[in-house]
Amino acid sequence: MRSIEKVYGYQPGKDTAQIYLHSPIYGDSTAGLHIHVRVNQRLPGGEADAGSITLDKMIDVLEGKKFGSGNIKSEVFGLMPKTHSGLLVSFNSASNKKQFEGISVMYVPNPWKQP
Repeated sequence: MRSIEKVYGYQPGKDTAQIYLHSPIYGDSTAGLHIHVRVNQRLPGGEADAGSITLDKMIDVLEGKKFGSGNIKSEVFGLMPKTHSGLLVSFNSASNKKQFEGISVMYVPNPWKQP
């Protein structure tokens, strides 16, 4: 939080700060679980719809599992929203099929993709 105060001018008690990771639903070579920091901003629709994991929750996941056990990925995917049939949702792209091999995914068009 000290870094957020320094970099963004965040003032505890006055400002709101969100630190979260959102679902790697894009399924392309640049997508993955990544951190967002938002100060006095609303969560964008795409990230709100896709679900997010608070930084504290992600730290709990990482501290509770050993790297290399193969369980961290399933823990993270377990936190992501799913369809009623239990499928994860990913935006449809040419390269996402390989990234999600062995995972039950429903592919949908990306409404935010630029032409």
